[in-house]
Amino acid sequence: MTQWIEPNDLRRAIRSRNAVAVVDVRGLYEFFSGPLGRLPEAINMPLPELPACLGELGRLAPADIVVMSDTQVRSERAASLLRAAGFKHVCVLRGGMRSWRRLGYACLIAPASRSDA
Repeated sequence: MTQWIEPNDLRRAIRSRNAVAVVDVRGLYEFFSGPLGRLPEAINMPLPELPACLGELGRLAPADIVVMSDTQVRSERAASLLRAAGFKHVCVLRGGMRSWRRLGYACLIAPASRSDA
């Protein structure tokens, strides 16, 4: 069963310095150069590589893990994988990065390249 976190609740947790690990499971291009940008606090672990990163994620305990993607499709899959691997405190950012951006919350955006201009 998917546990959700609303964008405003994640924003509040980040601002209050609560122990939360934000894991963005989008691909490298989407994370570093995509038009939606990324959360400054997020670490990138693309969904296909997530099984190999479980040990690294284990070192983040006891932080709650918030999984996010473009919308929420990949992040739901990632959350299921993490729960199956024994992680207890995993939730999905409802609406993903699109929701975050729609609300106007802070994010890092890659500058346009000369060929994009």
